[in-house]
Amino acid sequence: MAAALPTVTAKPELATATGVIVGSRGEKRSRKGGQRQHLPKVGTRGAARAEQHREREAVADTMGIGRTPAWVRWTALFVGAVILIGGVVTLVALA
Repeated sequence: MAAALPTVTAKPELATATGVIVGSRGEKRSRKGGQRQHLPKVGTRGAARAEQHREREAVADTMGIGRTPAWVRWTALFVGAVILIGGVVTLVALA
């Protein structure tokens, strides 16, 4: 004797062919419970911007400054430029 499928009387429009009720959204929720991220269409300007942003973040991560605030990066750039200019001026003065 074959097992009978469970019947769904509450909301039959949400039942599948096997009789199991699925969510009204019809898709799995994300692991962390947040909304799914909608990505721009491939080949559009938004997709190119998103790709460039990801590449810049990857380069900054590789250099070890990926998650630092912008003011820290600009300060480090300024200090590095001052040291470089000071070194060039010193070399020119010694020559």
